[in-house]
Amino acid sequence: MIGCIKAPYFKGLGQCILIAMISAVFLTGCTANRKVTYFQDVSPQIQQATEGNRQAYADPKLKPNDMVTVSIQTLEPASPIGGSGGGAQSGGAAAAAAGNSYMIAADGTAELPLVGNTKLAGLTTSEAKELVKRKAQQYFKDPVVNVKYANFTVMVMGEVGKPGPVTVLNEKVSIVDAIGMASDMTPYGKRENVLLVREENGKNVYVRFDLNSSKTFESPYFYLKSGDIVYVEPNNVKKRGATVDTSRERFIGYAVSALSLLLSIYAIFGRK
Repeated sequence: MIGCIKAPYFKGLGQCILIAMISAVFLTGCTANRKVTYFQDVSPQIQQATEGNRQAYADPKLKPNDMVTVSIQTLEPASPIGGSGGGAQSGGAAAAAAGNSYMIAADGTAELPLVGNTKLAGLTTSEAKELVKRKAQQYFKDPVVNVKYANFTVMVMGEVGKPGPVTVLNEKVSIVDAIGMASDMTPYGKRENVLLVREENGKNVYVRFDLNSSKTFESPYFYLKSGDIVYVEPNNVKKRGATVDTSRERFIGYAVSALSLLLSIYAIFGRK
């Protein structure tokens, strides 16, 4: 029966099938692209740098249970601060030093070498450095002091390449940085609904981010603090255990297969 159908019919049918297949592939690609592209409201046609709003960075404050590394160094004929390392040096100078890590207690204080019990909670590392330096100046002339986080860590969970704790060497880290350090989101992550959990004053604060929007940069929670939790929720497809991005893509895949079959029939019989 197929052989009785005129070739012009198959020619027109074949053209329609080809157009439909190209359209289906195009739609599939566009849909997938919309699901994995960040900051979609930024025009792809931008040819030069443009300005956008961004949340101002503020140094994080130290808090109880934070670990800090405190080093105090000076060149004076004295024994090392805290009694650790470094004897007398040539020329009568001694390098007094302490570089261990100390935990901030529940009351906000840390027991430091030489300067003793010091209130650090509520201070930035720069402010803590100045405080420790003032105390050290009571014992040494021109001490060199450094205070930094020893455990600035955020937890990245859910649909990322490498979920788990992310230790940050630089205190200035954003939610985008943290996700990047966790090897980015998988295709199954909900970019429009990323959850940040932060403890403030003994209570959890929950913040949602839409990473499809450049408004993310304007959030007061854009920059993270030590102990923050970032959770990338799986999309509905992952929850159902599907192997494709959405039911729409699955339908289009079936449609393309069917159209391919019809196009094959056209190729065989359409020229007869």
